[in-house]
Amino acid sequence: MPGKVHCAYHRALNAAVSGKHGCDLEGRKALFKAQGGCCPVCTEPLTLWNHVDHDHTTGRVRGLLHARGNLLIRDLEGHEDDVSRALEYLSAYASNIR
Repeated sequence: MPGKVHCAYHRALNAAVSGKHGCDLEGRKALFKAQGGCCPVCTEPLTLWNHVDHDHTTGRVRGLLHARGNLLIRDLEGHEDDVSRALEYLSAYASNIR
């Protein structure tokens, strides 16, 4: 049967990761490949075991992130206007110190 995990090791591995937001091992592999093996927040290399980022409203999986990026996205989600103002603030500060 295509896509079925046959080996006991892989069945256990799949069970260990599939509880997180319904993203099983194959789903993690697909995200990893689609992201080029890098975190979209910091651009550093990922592993298959990094955090599964998801929309807290819909539950939809968005990608794999490092812990720091996952926490950052969690804290910023729903506060897009604040993020824009914060970036403007930082940009203005950086301009003033040059």
